[in-house]
Amino acid sequence: MLLQFVPSSLWLEDYFAAVNSRLRDFRPAELAHLCYAAGKLRVAPHSSLLGGIFRHTSINFRQYGMRELALLLYGLVHMGGELNPDWVRQYRVRVCALLVESEVVPPPTLQRWGPHLHPNALGPLVKARLREVPQDSSRGDVDAAQSSSGEPSPLGPLAGSSEASGERLAQETTRAGGGATAPAVAIATDLAVILGSMADWLYQPPQAFMEVALSVVGGSVQRLTATQLTGLLLTLAHMEYRPEPEMFQAIWARVMDSYDSLGRQHRTNALWAAGRLRCAVPRPHLWMILTRAARELYEHTDAEVVALLAAAAGLHFKAHQQWLLLFESHLFKRLPSFKPFELVSVLQSLVDLGHKPDRIWLLRWAEALKPGVAELGLTHISSAAYAVARLGFRPPAGLRAELLRVSAQRMAAAPAASREGVELRSTSGQQSSEQMNAAARGTSPSRTKLRKGVDNGGEFQRIRVLSRLLWSLAMLDIRPDSEWLAAYLGCLGASLEYCSAHLFSM
Repeated sequence: MLLQFVPSSLWLEDYFAAVNSRLRDFRPAELAHLCYAAGKLRVAPHSSLLGGIFRHTSINFRQYGMRELALLLYGLVHMGGELNPDWVRQYRVRVCALLVESEVVPPPTLQRWGPHLHPNALGPLVKARLREVPQDSSRGDVDAAQSSSGEPSPLGPLAGSSEASGERLAQETTRAGGGATAPAVAIATDLAVILGSMADWLYQPPQAFMEVALSVVGGSVQRLTATQLTGLLLTLAHMEYRPEPEMFQAIWARVMDSYDSLGRQHRTNALWAAGRLRCAVPRPHLWMILTRAARELYEHTDAEVVALLAAAAGLHFKAHQQWLLLFESHLFKRLPSFKPFELVSVLQSLVDLGHKPDRIWLLRWAEALKPGVAELGLTHISSAAYAVARLGFRPPAGLRAELLRVSAQRMAAAPAASREGVELRSTSGQQSSEQMNAAARGTSPSRTKLRKGVDNGGEFQRIRVLSRLLWSLAMLDIRPDSEWLAAYLGCLGASLEYCSAHLFSM
């Protein structure tokens, strides 16, 4: 792994067969490091071995410490393991148990969210810990558990981190399980990796888990690196989980302190995440970053240019006309190289910034988008139609036909997915931190297209998507046929039925 050398498929097949035959002999640290190494190399073992690892770990979770849990999840996610709700629940229980036992959760957070942390499994542990905490505690001393021996090394080059050493990680002594007290900053580092892996898995944990985890990470913000913090912001953006304003400001201040030493990708990631989360970035910082980016556009990758524009729109940047025209001119040259979802994002951002490109630009945009419409999900199709409708630009007939054809397919498939409790996702429309980094390296790791067992308002959001789509078609004088309308009404009806049942059950 440290050499970044991927053995031949035959060698890997023999190796994983040997691992599978001796899986029961592996100790937690050994299995966690093996999974991490395989995940870093992006090798995918046979499903039988992955299934064996899931079974082995679920039986032995109590022997895993926080570091092993972080390594294990990172490896399983990037080896292509499929999300299993029961396994993930056991995993969360173990993480929460270690956090409570390590006494790094601030007392107010434990008092507020502790009773909601898997009460059946962790209820006695949380109650015992709360009895030790004064009821009038106003804050948790998360640094009390900090080791005097100094900061441990980061986990490795995860979630946008380019400065950590994998070799040092492999040599680092693994902490024992069983809830042994560990330095708060080490736990915060592990939690950041765990959250990043969950985001890459398209999994959103319950609110209680997130609040407890972020309270621990927030207590060590001053001890984490700027690279780790940009990775954390990116994770939260993909989870669509906005941190408390105080925590965001602390993270942002640390990032800005090291801004010049960060690479362009990390700077772009931080700003994009802030825009996605609608967090308040100080105006001087926003102006400095975006004006500097405008001077360096040719040095940015396509993904970075798209992210910068999306951040400007999300943060309500008051751009001068000269700045907008500079971006428009630069984008015109890049449009053919953009991915379909990037084309949608670019136009949507320009519209949100109050800018209308000229007709030649829009025709080039439409020409670039047409071949890739089939790769878009319903949300992006709706966004594309909504953007051109707001501009008053009626796309060419070929693009109009593709938008109708693909949207009909997406809407026809949506009710079945809803009945199965599965949310349809377009992998190309949501880049994880790993994808953004891989894009810069010219690779494209596979991603699961479905997220199971999590309700984050997807059906409620779909109603808005459908409403915007129909409004946009009406504004553009595009008249769908009866088959399209039947798919639309079926999708809308399924979403309304779900939402009605959900609201009445609350």
